[in-house]
Amino acid sequence: MRVYPSKIDGVVLFEPDPHRDDRGFFCEAFNRARLAEHGIDFPVEQVNVSMSLRAGTVRGMHYQADPDGQQKLVRCLSGEILDAVVDLRPGSPTYLKHVTFKLHAGDFKTVYVPLGCAHGYQALKDFSEIQYLVSGPWKREAERGVQPADPRIGVKWLLPVSGLNPRDSSWPLLEA
Repeated sequence: MRVYPSKIDGVVLFEPDPHRDDRGFFCEAFNRARLAEHGIDFPVEQVNVSMSLRAGTVRGMHYQADPDGQQKLVRCLSGEILDAVVDLRPGSPTYLKHVTFKLHAGDFKTVYVPLGCAHGYQALKDFSEIQYLVSGPWKREAERGVQPADPRIGVKWLLPVSGLNPRDSSWPLLEA
């Protein structure tokens, strides 16, 4: 497994090495001990799947407030996405910075989103599906978000933004 740290402390891209033969492939999708070797304690509490019907659809940027924060491991199962992570940890040297990763079905890449970071993605192809493992249960009262087009963050979505949930467009803009 190859590990690529990003410009945001704690956000990591993992790229497994699938074993291929004439039947297809086998790939280890999650190994808690392997994550621990990289300083990540990730107890899987829940597994979510999200599918976007149309290219351009943006989902996010979501996170949960403390003490109910969630770590996430995100992988694209079908189609292609632009995955985005924003550092919302006050005091972090990369506070309000973001990083993006292009993920597509079959590349096996997985993005680790640490506590205190918001996550979202844009479908780059119709019928794009992601799976994400989370370290804690979803709690409505802890749910928070950042507008995907917030100018303080400046995520450059690759397609015109469409399919935005009214809730995601109603999150308050970050204060200057």
